[in-house]
Amino acid sequence: MCGFLFVLHKKNITANECVKSLDLISHRGPDDEGYLVYESQGEDIKIYGRDNKGLGGKDKQSQWNLPYTPHESIEKIANNVLVPGIFMGHRRLSIIDLDLTGHQPMSYLEKRYWIVFNGEIYNYLELKQELMAEGMIFQSNSDTEVIMAAYHKWGEDCLKRFTGMWSFVIFDSQEKRFFGCRDNFGIKPMYYWISEGGTVVMGSEIKQFTAFDEWSAIVNEDMALDYIEHAFLDHTEETLFKNVFQIKPGHAFSFSLKSVPKSGFTQKHLQQYTYRWYYLNRGADILNNEKLTLTEIYQQIKNIFVESIQYHKISDVPVGSALSGGIDSSAVTTVLSSMLGEGEVIKTFTSCSEFAAYDERKWAEEVNKEIKSIPHYNYPKLDDVIENTRKLIWFQDEPYQSQSAMLGYFIYQEANRAGIKVLLNGQGADEYMGGYGQWLLMYESRMFSRNPLKFIKDKLKNRQWAYLLRFLGSKLEVKIFLQFLGKKKRPTKLRVINYNYWNSQRRHVIDQLDYDLNDIQANIEFFIYHATLPKYLHWEDRNSMAHSVEARVPFLDKNLVEYYYHLGSDILAGGRSNKPIFREAVKSYLPWTIYKRKDKKGFVTPEEEWVKHVNPEYFRSKLSSALIVLGNRFDKSKMLKLFEDQLSGSKSFDNLYWRIILFVEWMDVFQVKFQEDRK
Repeated sequence: MCGFLFVLHKKNITANECVKSLDLISHRGPDDEGYLVYESQGEDIKIYGRDNKGLGGKDKQSQWNLPYTPHESIEKIANNVLVPGIFMGHRRLSIIDLDLTGHQPMSYLEKRYWIVFNGEIYNYLELKQELMAEGMIFQSNSDTEVIMAAYHKWGEDCLKRFTGMWSFVIFDSQEKRFFGCRDNFGIKPMYYWISEGGTVVMGSEIKQFTAFDEWSAIVNEDMALDYIEHAFLDHTEETLFKNVFQIKPGHAFSFSLKSVPKSGFTQKHLQQYTYRWYYLNRGADILNNEKLTLTEIYQQIKNIFVESIQYHKISDVPVGSALSGGIDSSAVTTVLSSMLGEGEVIKTFTSCSEFAAYDERKWAEEVNKEIKSIPHYNYPKLDDVIENTRKLIWFQDEPYQSQSAMLGYFIYQEANRAGIKVLLNGQGADEYMGGYGQWLLMYESRMFSRNPLKFIKDKLKNRQWAYLLRFLGSKLEVKIFLQFLGKKKRPTKLRVINYNYWNSQRRHVIDQLDYDLNDIQANIEFFIYHATLPKYLHWEDRNSMAHSVEARVPFLDKNLVEYYYHLGSDILAGGRSNKPIFREAVKSYLPWTIYKRKDKKGFVTPEEEWVKHVNPEYFRSKLSSALIVLGNRFDKSKMLKLFEDQLSGSKSFDNLYWRIILFVEWMDVFQVKFQEDRK
């Protein structure tokens, strides 16, 4: 797990700008650093290190005499103006192959291929054996080198063979070609910004771009409204920064140096060479086509999940578990624990609360007492949130949507203090296992459509009067759930925003996406690529990297996701309990209390308690100040009244107030301006 920089420049930049860019993400890679400078005119590749990190010396020659060994310090050329060409830089968090042989930028085939890579390829040992059988030779024990060898052997189709999480850029110095991509589900980030002068800068975090002289931070007002009004970010290739984009999940780019225009690249040029390499392809209904029983399906899911944990535990450093007490993280923890050797224990990390309604400790303890573990329980307070808000915004690059993002920050902080560099968690299961209740709504809608009278009688018989009224009042289609997520018809919010003062087309991405949300597979794709998973992966990556810890998400093993995707709607949307299929599949690993647990919390904060009862004046003051900064873009009096109504309980609680506060804090942290405010 690391951070990288890739720069393709026509106009002059300095090495110092590039080094500063990587220094801004030193938290992603405190163990090693390296740099490559390629002058396209002279076709000369030079590699550099710095100080005692990434700089080979005489005392290291026994293992440090490789084609990618740097023996000169980048500081020697820091102030030099670089001849047009490329710059590649890397900050390393050593997880696999802790030796210097894992240094990056790494080369393969006598400096033909060069790579900067962030992530892990979990099946790299199998791929390495296959490639060695074909006569390929390796110099390191790292998965990084396997990527380049696979690319040499199979070309861009190598991506289909990888199991893991990744973003990387490869430079083929022989063919003068660039190839880069992001993993199947976007677990690892890759951003790019193209300057007005045509310089392409790619990196692991947006803050890296602030190191360049041509940078200016402007609000993307379309995305600003998506965030403030609908609580959406990371749902498209755009970001909250104007002219900063991300390579989308499951996408790659490939182009030659010759194709770069003399005037430099533009976003349209790069989009022209970007393509989607991974699809959740629709295929056979597993239950019907393979004639499997439910018992057989449970067993197959169990086998795939256990294999995923086996892959995700591969590490040369200690591995722990983030444990919320729910089905997902409990399954990860108990399966991981079952793989421990004699005398080994697993360190678990749980976010707790002083408010009983939000406290997960009793559930986590049920898991910990069944396994060999050293538990860690973290109790964040409102004062901790207030103290760390600006710091978290800086690490996240963009404002987050609720206080839940803060909990992960504290969990990874605790893991770092406990000496854990890899933490497995349960992220990703809800999106394709129906964990948000989205499939229950589909099931209820189907039952109502088939026999409305019987449906109503059953609800009345079971005394589900309130539920029935809500159901009938909303006509319960899946689109109602989308409205809940933020698609349309949120009048209390619409009245507080003065749209005429926003430079926005007021289009919402959900309205533009061609998804039939009553279709189970379209539903899965929507949640994985747009609705929820992208923002949670964003939080997970930045929170973990802020403390130099690698977050791993075994539920996003492509084999597991694809298996669920092809199960068919009858089985997936045919049950009333939360995640019934997975619950049964891992039943043997779970404590009985967790298996029977019906409520769902995960890492949640007592945000409403904090705002209404602990310190309402703090939030009232911050909101008032933020609205002053935003000026006419909001109706200040209406927004403050809405906030007071939420405090009193006359209006339902919503964290719109917090998004407004964070948006203005973000503008201040990164010195972002609206287009018309530029000077």
